[in-house]
Amino acid sequence: MGNTCCVAPATTDEVGAPPRDHHHAAKKSPAPSATTTTATRQRHGQEPKPKPKPRARAKPNPYDWAPPRVLPARGGAAASAVRVLEGVVPHHPRLRVTDKYQLGRELGRGEFGVTHLATDRATRERLACKSIPKRRLRTAVDVADVRREVAIMASLPDHPALVRLRAAYEDADAVHLVMELCDGGELFDRIVARGRYTERAAAAAARTVAEVVRACHAHGVMHRDLKPENFLYAGKAEDAQLKAIDFGLSVFFRPVKIEQVGVSVPSCA
Repeated sequence: MGNTCCVAPATTDEVGAPPRDHHHAAKKSPAPSATTTTATRQRHGQEPKPKPKPRARAKPNPYDWAPPRVLPARGGAAASAVRVLEGVVPHHPRLRVTDKYQLGRELGRGEFGVTHLATDRATRERLACKSIPKRRLRTAVDVADVRREVAIMASLPDHPALVRLRAAYEDADAVHLVMELCDGGELFDRIVARGRYTERAAAAAARTVAEVVRACHAHGVMHRDLKPENFLYAGKAEDAQLKAIDFGLSVFFRPVKIEQVGVSVPSCA
């Protein structure tokens, strides 16, 4: 018997199949556009991004007062390290307020500070000392408010209807502002005690308020808290000088030109 040889049948791809067209089998991917290429390079950091246009700088305003930047004070060592009066008003960093003044009884108390009677050790002049503990200045905004108040009081003119700032001191615990003493009581208390005012007496008080507004505005200051509680009499006498106090809410402002515009009011008939 002869040897039999087994031959595997040819597959369809090998025999009788048309040749493959490799050019049609693989589709061509579209060429990337210039915009796509630039965005891809910018994403991978190969091409720098376009620089933004510089902004126009505003002209400085001479009536603006910006306090120095400070870090938030949280009390303790952080609060005592903040120099509140630095660069704001001339003060006595090496002297304590008690070196020159003898502090006496409490005269009043506010949100941040306490006011005591202060007597000059040399001249025996009686003044008022407002002490602001640094532990109450918890944020940078609180520190900026005190700085602005001191700067405003130092910039005001010597006017009989404005309380004067005589000296400023600062130590590790508090800021001390020595001012004129007004021990005649509040305008509000006198209004309540009198019950009614004559036209002449009411006109005198109203004129003082108007003079305070004029003096402050002439120096670029807006009081923003004018009320009978913030006007004190310099003494107990009936004709004592009335003075404006408490510039804690006051701000510097920029004088602007008021345009004259005609306004018509519709008839209400």
